Amino acid sequence: MFSTFSSDVTEFQSTFKYDQTVDLLSRSVITDPPAEKCDAFTNTISPRSVSIQTESPITGIVQLKDGNEKKLAQWLQKILPLVEEELKMGISPCPQGISGRESQSSAKINFIECLSVKVADVASKKLIRGAATWLSLATGGAPTLALSCTTIHDSWCEHNTPNIVLFSPKRADYQGITGLNYTESQVIPVKSCIQILSTNTYNRDIFAGGSVLGDLYVWHKEHHQDSDSVKELFSGTTQNGEIVAMSWLKLRPSSQDVNLLTCHADGVVESWKILTNMQVIHEKTFKISSKGQKFPAIDQTTILRTIVSIDDRSEFVVGTEDGRVILCSANQLSTIRGAKNVYDPAIADLESHQFPVISLQMVHHGGKQLLASCDVTGEVFFHDIIRSTTSEPVVILKMPLPFKNTIAIGKNLKFIVSPGEFGSLEIFTASSGQKSSIEGNLRGRGNLLAISNNSEWLVTGVYEGNFNIYRITMD
Repeated sequence: MFSTFSSDVTEFQSTFKYDQTVDLLSRSVITDPPAEKCDAFTNTISPRSVSIQTESPITGIVQLKDGNEKKLAQWLQKILPLVEEELKMGISPCPQGISGRESQSSAKINFIECLSVKVADVASKKLIRGAATWLSLATGGAPTLALSCTTIHDSWCEHNTPNIVLFSPKRADYQGITGLNYTESQVIPVKSCIQILSTNTYNRDIFAGGSVLGDLYVWHKEHHQDSDSVKELFSGTTQNGEIVAMSWLKLRPSSQDVNLLTCHADGVVESWKILTNMQVIHEKTFKISSKGQKFPAIDQTTILRTIVSIDDRSEFVVGTEDGRVILCSANQLSTIRGAKNVYDPAIADLESHQFPVISLQMVHHGGKQLLASCDVTGEVFFHDIIRSTTSEPVVILKMPLPFKNTIAIGKNLKFIVSPGEFGSLEIFTASSGQKSSIEGNLRGRGNLLAISNNSEWLVTGVYEGNFNIYRITMD
């Protein structure tokens, strides 16, 4: 049975006071506390003397990887005695001033003569590009010189400077002193502007020229009793871009036939065979593919800058615009996808430069045959590709400024020379690390340098159609 009743009400009194005011805070006006002040002038800096630092002219660079601290410590302990010994030697001697046109290095370079190439209907100030190559020896142990001089090639060119000029050395007597003078002996006409000249390594009476349009010319210098003449062996237009470099090789050392490799800017290397009867025939087409392409196609190419052949081997090396140095074989039979009778010659990529490769040369040093590759910054890699199985360079040489363009390396790595401003020569002695120069007498900056086969003669230009000839003697 249910019953109803009322429970007592339990009341909780409010603590809010109606007569009290409350201060409100806005977060939008709050500011961060100011940063702590630090007086930088109270920090001490350990003084360092720059004058006791020394540089080695040829140094190897050790590339460090993550987690390689133990190897770094071992390497530092290994070089510590050598560093201490060099620091005790004090300041490295600086080269003294150069007087006249003669360098103060282990190689004595003497100015011989300034040659001028004139082109009809073209102002001399526009003749700022060209090519040069040394041919076979003539009078007094001096070789014949072939020169070409052109203007800058923009999107349109009339090709109004298509001539090859031959200069021959002649004996001259002046006040009882016998000397040599170079005189113009012959002018060879061509159809378009020549930008590269190259002499056959195995027969220096044969030389070739490549034009900005991809035209190829091959000539033979014939000797006669009274005078010499030049006979054209071949002229033809290729289907590729401009010819930027050339090199000569033998596929077999015992063979009498010689191959000419023409390096084109669009990634193509053409192989031409010069037979013993002086006939020139096209043999092969090579295509240098982009890096990382396992199965290269015809449209995957790279821009080529220079080429060099390896002595007595059927191999050559090319340098590219993106800094690659690629070892290739002329006997490769692997074809390119999308092209007929086009082969991929690449064997391996050597150590790459960070900038475009401008020069490749084979040099002899210490009984070894080394490949020297140089980029636009003057960094030179030396690879022992004959004996070494690794792609890393055996020596890395960083030349001081202004070695940023064409270079030539003397016999047995005695010196490295580069054209400078106003017809001058910049000379770097690898053994001592010294840099010297020869004063110039021309206007502009040189972009051409050609050294003879025996490293005894040197020509540099082009400065408004002028070229300087030097003779090199070793101490």
